[in-house]
Amino acid sequence: MAVTSMANSSIRDFAKFNTMNAFNNLGFPCQYVVIAGGGGGAKHQAGGGGAGGYRSNVTGENTGGGLSAESALSLSRGVYGVRVGGGDSNISQAGNGGGGGGASEAGESSPSSTVAGKGGDGVASSITGSSVTRAGGGGGGGATSGGGGGAGATLGTAGSGVANTGGGGGGHGDTAAGFSGAGGSGVVIFSLPTAATATFSAGVTQTSATVGNNTVYTVTATSTTNETVTIS
Repeated sequence: MAVTSMANSSIRDFAKFNTMNAFNNLGFPCQYVVIAGGGGGAKHQAGGGGAGGYRSNVTGENTGGGLSAESALSLSRGVYGVRVGGGDSNISQAGNGGGGGGASEAGESSPSSTVAGKGGDGVASSITGSSVTRAGGGGGGGATSGGGGGAGATLGTAGSGVANTGGGGGGHGDTAAGFSGAGGSGVVIFSLPTAATATFSAGVTQTSATVGNNTVYTVTATSTTNETVTIS
């Protein structure tokens, strides 16, 4: 009968490798940008929708509110829940014409009954390899947005928040028929060292790209509230 064996020196080397390998003991370092769905704009001389909540721990960048990045994160091998929030629909009731708040600043107040406020600026991140500004507030009726948010409209239809940025919808600025903008859906972006593997459940829509020594995963939609990612 054949016997499988391993030399003692190999066993010692393997144990030493496990002790020295930070990935085995402490998990994989993970940087992320997570954004909730944006708010919808209002109608009739109305304000823009606020951006979705913005959280980031990317080194050298800001999290929501213009604050410094969140604390470093390490993910052990295992199964994690993942969910992408949808943006709010446009709002039927009237508003005061101010811009919706963005991830980095408040929206501008309406300076008069005939002039709308600009949406607050979002936050720029280069986690995907190029700088993208997300989570801007929607502009009040007729005013511009804050990056990722929808522009307001005096007549016609206001702009919606850009999908997968969490931007707020633009407000509609006239009492005549027209539509305000809906909020943009959110997004989950995270990076792991290329030594790690992320496997997603069937209802997750995502893409991945190699950026330096990391793989960056961008999750743009989840079909249920029970979707997962398995890190190994």
